[in-house]
Amino acid sequence: MSDVTTLPFVKTLRAVAVSLAAIAMTLFLTAGPAAAHAQLRTSDPADGDTLAEAPEELVLEFSEQLDAPSTQVALVAPDGEVVTLPDPVIEGDTLTQPGVFPVAGEYTFSYRIVSADGHPVEGSVVFTVESVPEPTATPEQSSQPTTDSAEAGQPAEGGVSWGVVGLVAAVAAVVIAGALLVWRKLR
Repeated sequence: MSDVTTLPFVKTLRAVAVSLAAIAMTLFLTAGPAAAHAQLRTSDPADGDTLAEAPEELVLEFSEQLDAPSTQVALVAPDGEVVTLPDPVIEGDTLTQPGVFPVAGEYTFSYRIVSADGHPVEGSVVFTVESVPEPTATPEQSSQPTTDSAEAGQPAEGGVSWGVVGLVAAVAAVVIAGALLVWRKLR
Protein backbone atom coordinates (compact mmCIF):
# COMPACT_ATOMS: atom_id res chain seq x y z
CA MET A 1 0.00 0.00 0.00
CA SER A 2 1.15 3.48 -0.68
CA ASP A 3 1.22 6.33 1.79
CA VAL A 4 -1.59 8.08 -0.10
CA THR A 5 -4.14 5.29 0.60
CA THR A 6 -3.21 4.89 4.27
CA LEU A 7 -3.45 8.62 5.05
CA PRO A 8 -7.32 8.71 5.08
CA PHE A 9 -7.32 5.55 7.21
CA VAL A 10 -5.05 7.19 9.81
CA LYS A 11 -7.24 10.31 9.80
CA THR A 12 -10.33 8.13 10.29
CA LEU A 13 -8.72 6.26 13.19
CA ARG A 14 -7.77 9.56 14.82
CA ALA A 15 -11.34 10.84 14.39
CA VAL A 16 -12.69 7.62 15.92
CA ALA A 17 -10.29 7.90 18.87
CA VAL A 18 -11.26 11.53 19.47
CA SER A 19 -14.96 10.61 19.23
CA LEU A 20 -14.55 7.74 21.71
CA ALA A 21 -12.70 10.02 24.12
CA ALA A 22 -15.45 12.65 23.85
CA ILE A 23 -18.18 10.05 24.41
CA ALA A 24 -16.36 8.57 27.40
CA MET A 25 -15.85 12.02 28.94
CA THR A 26 -19.50 12.94 28.39
CA LEU A 27 -20.68 9.71 30.03
CA PHE A 28 -18.26 10.21 32.92
CA LEU A 29 -19.33 13.79 33.56
CA THR A 30 -23.09 13.19 33.25
CA ALA A 31 -23.38 9.78 34.94
CA GLY A 32 -22.95 11.07 38.52
CA PRO A 33 -26.48 12.12 39.44
CA ALA A 34 -28.19 9.58 37.17
CA ALA A 35 -26.23 6.66 38.62
CA ALA A 36 -26.46 7.79 42.24
CA HIS A 37 -27.81 5.30 44.74
CA ALA A 38 -30.56 5.98 47.22
CA GLN A 39 -29.30 7.52 50.44
CA LEU A 40 -30.64 7.81 53.94
CA ARG A 41 -31.61 11.47 54.44
CA THR A 42 -32.81 11.43 58.04
CA SER A 43 -33.58 9.00 60.81
CA ASP A 44 -35.45 9.25 64.09
CA PRO A 45 -33.68 8.36 66.28
CA ALA A 46 -30.53 9.68 64.63
CA ASP A 47 -27.36 7.63 64.44
CA GLY A 48 -25.55 7.91 67.80
CA ASP A 49 -28.57 9.19 69.78
CA THR A 50 -29.11 8.22 73.41
CA LEU A 51 -32.79 8.04 74.33
CA ALA A 52 -34.11 8.18 77.90
CA GLU A 53 -37.01 5.91 76.91
CA ALA A 54 -37.58 3.42 74.11
CA PRO A 55 -39.20 5.02 71.06
CA GLU A 56 -42.58 3.84 69.86
CA GLU A 57 -41.31 3.74 66.27
CA LEU A 58 -38.21 4.17 64.13
CA VAL A 59 -38.50 6.44 61.07
CA LEU A 60 -36.08 6.46 58.12
CA GLU A 61 -36.41 8.90 55.22
CA PHE A 62 -34.55 8.16 51.97
CA SER A 63 -33.67 10.16 48.86
CA GLU A 64 -35.85 7.91 46.64
CA GLN A 65 -39.20 6.17 46.73
CA LEU A 66 -38.97 2.77 48.44
CA ASP A 67 -40.03 -0.53 46.91
CA ALA A 68 -41.82 -2.32 49.75
CA PRO A 69 -41.27 -5.91 48.54
CA SER A 70 -37.48 -5.46 48.28
CA THR A 71 -37.06 -3.54 51.55
CA GLN A 72 -35.61 -5.47 54.50
CA VAL A 73 -34.97 -4.36 58.07
CA ALA A 74 -33.47 -5.90 61.19
CA LEU A 75 -33.11 -4.72 64.78
CA VAL A 76 -30.18 -6.14 66.72
CA ALA A 77 -30.53 -5.98 70.52
CA PRO A 78 -27.65 -5.24 72.93
CA ASP A 79 -27.05 -8.98 73.44
CA GLY A 80 -26.56 -9.49 69.69
CA GLU A 81 -29.90 -11.22 69.14
CA VAL A 82 -32.13 -10.15 66.23
CA VAL A 83 -35.47 -8.86 67.52
CA THR A 84 -38.65 -10.09 65.79
CA LEU A 85 -40.38 -7.04 64.36
CA PRO A 86 -43.81 -6.37 62.88
CA ASP A 87 -43.80 -5.35 59.22
CA PRO A 88 -42.63 -1.80 58.57
CA VAL A 89 -44.97 0.78 57.04
CA ILE A 90 -43.60 2.19 53.77
CA GLU A 91 -45.05 5.37 52.30
CA GLY A 92 -43.13 6.91 49.41
CA ASP A 93 -39.58 7.58 50.58
CA THR A 94 -40.32 6.98 54.29
CA LEU A 95 -40.05 3.74 56.29
CA THR A 96 -41.74 3.62 59.70
CA GLN A 97 -40.93 0.64 61.92
CA PRO A 98 -42.95 0.03 65.10
CA GLY A 99 -40.43 -0.39 67.93
CA VAL A 100 -39.88 -3.53 69.99
CA PHE A 101 -37.18 -3.11 72.64
CA PRO A 102 -36.80 -6.02 75.09
CA VAL A 103 -33.98 -4.49 77.20
CA ALA A 104 -32.11 -1.24 77.69
CA GLY A 105 -28.81 -0.81 75.82
CA GLU A 106 -27.35 -0.16 72.37
CA TYR A 107 -29.45 -1.17 69.35
CA THR A 108 -28.53 -1.41 65.68
CA PHE A 109 -31.35 -0.90 63.20
CA SER A 110 -30.17 -2.15 59.80
CA TYR A 111 -31.87 -1.68 56.47
CA ARG A 112 -31.47 -2.97 52.93
CA ILE A 113 -33.30 -1.20 50.12
CA VAL A 114 -33.00 -1.29 46.34
CA SER A 115 -32.20 1.97 44.51
CA ALA A 116 -34.11 3.02 41.42
CA ASP A 117 -31.05 1.92 39.40
CA GLY A 118 -31.39 -1.61 40.80
CA HIS A 119 -28.44 -1.53 43.21
CA PRO A 120 -28.95 -2.70 46.78
CA VAL A 121 -28.12 -0.11 49.44
CA GLU A 122 -27.44 -1.19 53.01
CA GLY A 123 -26.82 0.76 56.15
CA SER A 124 -27.70 1.04 59.80
CA VAL A 125 -28.53 3.45 62.59
CA VAL A 126 -27.04 2.77 66.02
CA PHE A 127 -28.67 4.29 69.11
CA THR A 128 -28.91 3.65 72.84
CA VAL A 129 -32.08 3.16 74.86
CA GLU A 130 -31.63 3.89 78.60
CA SER A 131 -34.95 2.40 79.78
CA VAL A 132 -37.68 0.20 78.37
CA PRO A 133 -41.21 -0.39 79.67
CA GLU A 134 -41.76 -3.59 81.59
CA PRO A 135 -42.82 -6.24 79.06
CA THR A 136 -46.21 -7.86 79.53
CA ALA A 137 -44.95 -10.91 77.64
CA THR A 138 -41.51 -11.97 76.52
CA PRO A 139 -41.01 -10.99 72.85
CA GLU A 140 -40.12 -13.82 70.53
CA GLN A 141 -36.55 -13.85 69.29
CA SER A 142 -35.92 -14.73 65.66
CA SER A 143 -33.64 -17.68 65.03
CA GLN A 144 -33.28 -16.66 61.38
CA PRO A 145 -32.04 -13.08 61.10
CA THR A 146 -33.45 -11.03 58.24
CA THR A 147 -29.99 -9.66 57.50
CA ASP A 148 -26.68 -11.42 58.14
CA SER A 149 -25.43 -9.74 61.32
CA ALA A 150 -21.88 -9.84 59.93
CA GLU A 151 -23.11 -7.58 57.13
CA ALA A 152 -25.22 -5.31 59.32
CA GLY A 153 -24.14 -1.73 58.95
CA GLN A 154 -21.84 -2.36 56.03
CA PRO A 155 -22.65 0.01 53.17
CA ALA A 156 -23.06 -1.41 49.70
CA GLU A 157 -20.02 -1.17 47.48
CA GLY A 158 -20.21 1.64 44.95
CA GLY A 159 -19.49 1.22 41.29
CA VAL A 160 -20.71 1.80 37.80
CA SER A 161 -24.14 0.38 37.03
CA TRP A 162 -24.47 -2.32 34.38
CA GLY A 163 -26.72 0.03 32.40
CA VAL A 164 -23.85 2.51 31.99
CA VAL A 165 -21.43 -0.30 31.06
CA GLY A 166 -23.92 -1.60 28.48
CA LEU A 167 -24.41 1.88 27.01
CA VAL A 168 -20.65 2.43 26.69
CA ALA A 169 -20.22 -1.01 25.09
CA ALA A 170 -23.03 -0.34 22.59
CA VAL A 171 -21.62 3.07 21.63
CA ALA A 172 -18.14 1.57 21.26
CA ALA A 173 -19.50 -1.23 19.06
CA VAL A 174 -21.28 1.27 16.77
CA VAL A 175 -18.16 3.45 16.49
CA ILE A 176 -15.91 0.46 15.73
CA ALA A 177 -18.37 -0.88 13.14
CA GLY A 178 -18.47 2.56 11.51
CA ALA A 179 -14.67 2.76 11.47
CA LEU A 180 -14.46 -0.68 9.86
CA LEU A 181 -16.94 0.34 7.14
CA VAL A 182 -14.98 3.51 6.39
CA TRP A 183 -11.74 1.53 6.32
CA ARG A 184 -13.20 -1.04 3.89
CA LYS A 185 -14.44 1.69 1.55
CA LEU A 186 -11.00 3.31 1.58
CA ARG A 187 -9.23 0.05 0.68
